[in-house]
Amino acid sequence: MHLPVKGANFTAKRGTLVKGIRVGDDPTHVEGRVNGQSIYLKTEFLKKV
Repeated sequence: MHLPVKGANFTAKRGTLVKGIRVGDDPTHVEGRVNGQSIYLKTEFLKKV
């Protein structure tokens, strides 16, 4: 499964490691770093490991 990242030049694949996760005002979105880029992710696509 691939997840296209809007505004970035890559596609996040299943199992992609997200570092520096921060929860903002909206609990359904989190901010994190993937491939050195800061992106916002919907929590429905995340899994805690």
